[in-house]
Amino acid sequence: MGIVHSNILGRIEFVNPALLNILGETTEQVTQRYLSSKVAVEDRDAALAGWRRALTRHRFYRGRLRLLTTRSPGYVWVDTMTSVIELPDQALGTITIVRDVTREMRFEQALREEQQRADSILDVLQEGVLMVDKAGLIRYANDAAGEFLALGDDCIGENFFDLFQSAVRQSDTVARLGGDEFAMLLPGCGLDRAEALAENLRSRVEALKVQHDGRSFGVTVCIGLTLVSAGDSGPREVMARADEGCYIAKSRGRNAVVSVPAPPDDTGL
Repeated sequence: MGIVHSNILGRIEFVNPALLNILGETTEQVTQRYLSSKVAVEDRDAALAGWRRALTRHRFYRGRLRLLTTRSPGYVWVDTMTSVIELPDQALGTITIVRDVTREMRFEQALREEQQRADSILDVLQEGVLMVDKAGLIRYANDAAGEFLALGDDCIGENFFDLFQSAVRQSDTVARLGGDEFAMLLPGCGLDRAEALAENLRSRVEALKVQHDGRSFGVTVCIGLTLVSAGDSGPREVMARADEGCYIAKSRGRNAVVSVPAPPDDTGL
């Protein structure tokens, strides 16, 4: 999660390492630059208006925009939330929290395109399946929980991505949405087959042993599973439903697969 502090003039005074990584720049390169200069031209006016409202009205500002980065294709999509730093009688600047949603948006687009294709193929829409996977409990074999952060996202994430990719068909889509969050789109799979695949993935992840600094780590996942329904308003509704399954799995002690029913189909299909 990126964090940036700017003064009342909009100049950057502090950027945390996570946001520097998103931008692909150093502290020296961004400090005292205008925060708006890091926003894509197409989104700059709207962002400036939102930040000004936050300052003058002392309210939160939430937005989705493109930040310029040194990495291809030159920008990333982010969700932002800006809050004012203030004394009783004056504003001192703003704190903005930044979350990279580029991968999430790509997956949403893939799901949207799948729904559009399914509209022209009888019965495929009802069989489309979305699965969201989250890293559950990561622990030392000796139960010294918490120190797993030394492993870093990439150590775990790349192993997961390769495992998931090898388990699905060429027509399926696997996406890494964040450090410990993954999604799969399985068109025409059917719920029974998807549940079998999810259970196979759960057991394969449970069997993984990650070696680090002479110690062995065990890993588990929580998997939420749902059908793509003709009654869904869009990709976010489907993803939220699958995400709900992940949280239910966590509440049941993790290391589980939970299917969440799709809403009733009122289209008559």
